[in-house]
Amino acid sequence: AVPDMVAAKFGRIINVSSAVAVQPNNLGADYSGAKAALNNFTVSLAGSLKGVGITVNTVSPGIIMVDGLLRFGRIKYGDDSLTIEEVTQRLAADKVFDLPPAGRLGTPQDLAMVISMLASPLSGFVTGANYRVDGGQVRSLN
Repeated sequence: AVPDMVAAKFGRIINVSSAVAVQPNNLGADYSGAKAALNNFTVSLAGSLKGVGITVNTVSPGIIMVDGLLRFGRIKYGDDSLTIEEVTQRLAADKVFDLPPAGRLGTPQDLAMVISMLASPLSGFVTGANYRVDGGQVRSLN
């Protein structure tokens, strides 16, 4: 896709990484390492595409309440009627994860807002950046 973007003198590459790229957990060293590499790849690719109208950025979500996590919670607690909020509260109470400082898990819409901004023609001066959409989950600076 990059040659077509270069020909058009416009493009937006948005990589989806993870909070574990900069704050790994003990559950997936391979996943955390791959996401850290993706963050570095983003910065490198942004530099390689300097001056051609293409931006390259990364979005790093924290824990996002997706259907799979909702299903996991419903199975874990044996109750198919649990809402997203109830699953979140129970998983946090059982220390499956800590709620981030935002006090809730992220939603797909939270990610979509940042990705939409980065995909916009208005984001032409933003490149090589990592946008954390994690509710404050990662406790360090970018």
